[in-house]
Parts: sequence; structure tokens; C-alpha cells
Amino acid sequence: MLHRMHTFSTNRNRNQTYLVVVRIIMDANRALALLSAPPQITPLSLRLDAAALLTRMIEEYRHSIRLLDDERALTEPLLAALVPALLELDAHDEELEGALIALLTSLLRASCHATEQLFVQLEIVMGGSGVQAAHVLPWAPPNVSLALISLIGLAFNVDLHAAVAALLKCRHLVRTLARGVDAVVAETRVHPGRADVHAPDLATCSLQIFVQLLQACDEPASLVLAACSLSPKLFIGLLPGVARGSRPSPSVELLELLREIASDPAIAPLLATPAVLAALKPPLLSGHTSLQLACIDVLAMLHDHDHGDAIATEDIGAFLIEMIRRQARMPASAMASAAEGELRRGVRTLLRALLSTPRPSQATLCGRLLDALLSSSSGGGSGGGAADGHLRATAADDEWSMQLEVLALCRGLEWHVPTAPRETSQLCRFCERVVPAMLSAAARIEEAVSTTGTSDRRRRRHRGAAAAWAVDARCNVVDLVRTAIEGCARAADGSALQTLLRLLTTEAVLVPMLKLPNAERELELKLASSLGMLLGGDHPLPGSLRRASAHCMAPVVLPFIARLGTCPETSTLATALLVALGRLPNAALGRLPPVSAPAGRRESTALALPTELETCAQELFHWGARSEGASFGGSAFASEEPPLVHIEWFLLHLQHAQAMDTCLEALGAFCCSAFQVERLPPPTLRRLVTIWAHLLLQQEREPAATVGAADEAATARVRSRLDEQRAAATQRARRESVGLNVPLPADFTCPIT
Repeated sequence: MLHRMHTFSTNRNRNQTYLVVVRIIMDANRALALLSAPPQITPLSLRLDAAALLTRMIEEYRHSIRLLDDERALTEPLLAALVPALLELDAHDEELEGALIALLTSLLRASCHATEQLFVQLEIVMGGSGVQAAHVLPWAPPNVSLALISLIGLAFNVDLHAAVAALLKCRHLVRTLARGVDAVVAETRVHPGRADVHAPDLATCSLQIFVQLLQACDEPASLVLAACSLSPKLFIGLLPGVARGSRPSPSVELLELLREIASDPAIAPLLATPAVLAALKPPLLSGHTSLQLACIDVLAMLHDHDHGDAIATEDIGAFLIEMIRRQARMPASAMASAAEGELRRGVRTLLRALLSTPRPSQATLCGRLLDALLSSSSGGGSGGGAADGHLRATAADDEWSMQLEVLALCRGLEWHVPTAPRETSQLCRFCERVVPAMLSAAARIEEAVSTTGTSDRRRRRHRGAAAAWAVDARCNVVDLVRTAIEGCARAADGSALQTLLRLLTTEAVLVPMLKLPNAERELELKLASSLGMLLGGDHPLPGSLRRASAHCMAPVVLPFIARLGTCPETSTLATALLVALGRLPNAALGRLPPVSAPAGRRESTALALPTELETCAQELFHWGARSEGASFGGSAFASEEPPLVHIEWFLLHLQHAQAMDTCLEALGAFCCSAFQVERLPPPTLRRLVTIWAHLLLQQEREPAATVGAADEAATARVRSRLDEQRAAATQRARRESVGLNVPLPADFTCPIT
């Protein structure tokens, strides 16, 4: 049998003698005869030795076998002896079974035609290929059926592509596998009252082979099943409640097969039915991680094929929320496995996808989601450790789960208005727990990324993933804060807004939250609009709280506004900041042009204020030039472009020592204009004089360090003008003290002048 192989080998290796070759051939033939002999007349030890000898010979001449002209001369005799020997094994012959499987595995790896020949031999045993024989399934002994399907699975594990091509040619084996997937029901039907222990294993092996078959083929599942002359309803009917008769609970293998079937858009509608979705509900709450994860994969695949309405109709979202609640009650040790972490992420990802579509009929989902999230045990990330530990924190279950929870909640609050005070208070508590935790985790990871070297490709990949996670965390925090502010504002809950305002005034929250990349400009504009709504809206917030919050937020918000530039969102935020600080009187606000609010929001008092200092200074210069010859009898706020908001905006920047040269030059030109400075509101005038005097004093102490390029001549003119105004104010006070503040009679007024 091995004559050609040994001849080829001896031609390549002249050191082997003819006697050695002959002995090897004789040993191989004898070993093959021992395997082919009935087990009743052959001792187990001899069969073990024969299998070991053949395995060793195939491994030694592995490379030579592929160079033979005809491999079938080697594979056919071996497989003709191996297949019956494996099928006729007793359940107690575990040692011999292992030896024969090792021999078959070596043969499948050594020969490229061995897989095809194996399936041919199996089909012959099954009665195919023109051979009349009894079907193995389901009437044959279960151990024989299990052994046969196990051989098919072995071929799939050794050489997947060759096994797939060979199986598609053997229709009889495909039908055998199809009967094997329903082995439990078939065994009960043939033998009533008999529960065979091999039937579940038989069904499991058959389903695994079909899963591998669909995954290995590049064609859609519908075409692969059509090539096998099978209908997808065969597998869908295995779910309980879909077809007639009692069915066991779905297994992990069955759900994996249904996931592969659901990936085909032509078959997915068959799974998006109430009966199928009802059969998938019990596994979600079964408590078995692998079963739950497989069920989540099926539902996610159905949702990706635009079957979210069907999933929402069957209240799958409520089951997902219940899973989150149960996961929160589990001990920390039980959440350490990788499968459990994947399940947590899968549940929250699917819930986010379901909540992305507005569903007013299921408005209670957001409230139940808040309850479940508040009971969640997600912490603030892992702490401590080396830099590599910080990089690995990006994949920690708590941080990823927290981020997915935020995304799911934000998608739901986009169409659901939280009810006050229950849901709004829960929303605030969730923000207080999640926002600092995510920001601290992002800062920790960014620090680790900056201090970690790039010695190898794996470390660079970890750095990129960590940096991306930190950016996403900041964006999600901003989205959560924006959504919470808008939701509480729509609910008109002043207490919740106070809580959010106190949260944002903390330096550990506001400063890191505003550190967004330049690519997130749209998100930054939304945040600016939300902050303006929170500070300057008509909400029942105490004035002292607004003022204190504005004082804390101003040093951080001003650079944020400068980075965004002039736009309606920044004008709203800047005006709200000035209003909260009490810089703009109410009498003036009624005469100022409002900025139209976005759709769906209440219009609040805002200014079309150019927040860029250069543009604001140009407008103030233009106003001063126009007012040079104007009369001073009217109000300062009656002009088309009142300068009050510009002056207060400059004073706010000067107070926080930003862009002093531009602000000083603009204010100097305004004070030197023909406009009467005393016409400004007294608080504004006092701030102007106080801040200007402070800056002049600072300029004298630190020349050219603080003021910079301010013109000395302009500074002198401004100083003299301020002295004149101070003297005029003193004189006016003295006149009023002696009663000279009454208007003169008409008789003393010149009719000409």
C-alpha cells in the first residue's frame, strides 16, 4: 500500500536501505489488517499498536504524501478501515477511540484528498452512493449516529473549506445532519417514553456543523440552504411555540444558527414574528450567560435588518432593562468573566439601538431604565497600577458599560420628556454619579497614554484605543449633560436644574468637560446653547445661585466661547452669563433684539452679540464715531446698537485678564467719544472706573507686562476723561446736597438757545 510513498522517499533519501523499506511496508500492511479485523478476534493492545504505528508513519512521511501521483491509493484503504472501526467502537473503548481519532486527524492533515474520501466513505456507510443500507438516523443506535456526525465535525475542525466543499456534494449526509438537529424530538417520536442521553449531544453536534457551514460560505444563508435542499423553517421550527409539538428550550448552538440565518435579509422576516420573538424572551432571563449572549446576538441581527418595530412591539426593551437590573444585583466576582462583560455591553448596545427610534407609546421605558441604572454597580473605573494597566482600563467592563448606559439614556431622552419630580431627580442622581466618574477615567487614561512609550505595535494599538475611548467619554458626558438640562428644562423642574447647576460649577467637572477635540464643533455648540439655557432661562432658580455659578463658570467659559467664535449659540451663552452676573439691567433687556431659539425650545432673552473681541471692538468704534455729533437728551439704550452689552463683555474679559489690549483700546475709544459716560447705568460705570483704575495701577507696577501694546496717548486721554467725569460727579453731588437739583423755571430759559 505504501510502496509508492516509500519509493519516493528512498529516492530522495539514499541512506535508507531496501530492507528497512520492506519492513515498514510489511508493518503498515499488518497494522491496516489489524484495524480492519473484527474487534471480537483482535486484542485491544494490538489495535492500539497498529493505530500508533500508522500515525507515526503518516507524520514521518507527511511531506512526501502530498507529492505522490495518486494519494487515493494511500487514503482509500486507510479510510475504509478507519470509518467502520470508529463507528463500531464500544462506549468503553475511550483509549482506542483517542488513538483512531489521532490517526484520522494526521491523515486529514497530510493528504489534501483525505477529507473528500472521508465523506465518500461516510455516505457509503449511510446508504448513499448507490449502496443499499439502512439509514443511521434516527433508527440506528444513537452512539453510532453520534460517532458519524462527530467524524463530520472532526473534518470541519481540521480543514474547514475542504470539508464544506465535500459536504455540499454529499446530499445524503446533509439530510442526515438535518435529522440530527431534531434528534430529541425524533427519538421521542420513534421510542415514546424513552429519554436517550445521546440525543442532546447529537443535536448539538449537528447544529455546530451547520453553523460552521454557513460561516464558511461566502454566499447568503438562503442560497447555502437551497444548495443543501433545506428550508430555513426547519431550524426556526425547533423553537418552542413556533411549530406543533413540545420543543425543549433553545440551545446556544440553535441560537447561533438562527443568528447566521438572520444575517440574510431574505430570511430575517421569518424570524421577526411574534412566535419567534416570544420564544426568545425566556432565554433572556435564564441566567445562563452563553445562552443570553446568543439570544442578544439574534435580536441585534434582526434589529440591524430594520426589524426594530417588531422587537419593540414584543416589549424586548423591558426584558433588556430587567437584565440590567439583575446584573446590578450580582456580586462583583461573578462579573469578572469575559463572557459576562460581553453580555453587559451587548445588552446596553441593543437597548441603545431600540431607544434611538421615538416610541411615545413606551415612554415608561426611560423611567424604568433610570431605576435600573441607579441600581447598577458600575463604578468609576479601575484605579492605580502601571501605565499598561491604565491602557487596559479602556476595555474594563464598568467603563464600557457606563458609556453605553449614557448613550442609551441620551437616545431615550431625545423623544421622552422626564416627569417631575421623580424622573428628573433620578436623572440628576445619575448625572452626579456618572459624569465625574467618566471624566476622571478619561483624564487618567489620557495621562497614561501620554506617559507610555510606543515600543511595539501592540502598545501603539492600545494607545490608540485608549485615546479614542477618552474622546468618546468626554463627548458622551457632554451629550448627557446637554440632554439632562434640556429634559429638566422641559419638565420645568427648578430643583433638578439647581442640582445640575451645582454639578457644573465644580472645577472637576466643567474644566474637563469643555476639553473636546476640534472635530466636535456641533456638540460644542449644543453644549453652549444648553449652558445658556441653564444660566439665562426663565427657570425658577435663585438669583444668588445664578450669580455664584456664573462667577465660577466665567473663567472657564470665556476661553470656550473664544474658541467657538461668534454664532447664535455663543451669543446666547455670553448674554446668559452677563444676565446671571447682574451686568445687564432688566429695563435694558426689553429693548435689546432677542436671538431666535432653536425649534422646540422656549425663546429666551439673548443678544446678537459678537463674542469675538475684535468684532465687538469694531462695532463699539463704529458706534462711537456715529455718536460724535448726536444729542444727549435721549436714553443710551434707545440707539440702534446699544453699547452696554459690549462694554460689559469687555469688562468681564478684563476682570479675568484676557485679551486686555483689545478691551482697553475699545473702552478707551468709547470713553473719549462724545457720548456722555455718565449716561451708563451706575453699576456699569462703577465697574468701568474700578477695573480701569486697577489696570492702570497694575500697568504702573508692571509696565508693558499686562497691558501690552496699549497706546500711551490713548491711556492719557482716558485718564483725563475719567478725572473730568469724577469731578463732574462730585460737583453734581454737592449741588444736590444744597437743593440745586430742581429744574430751572421756564422764565429763566432762553427761547433761542
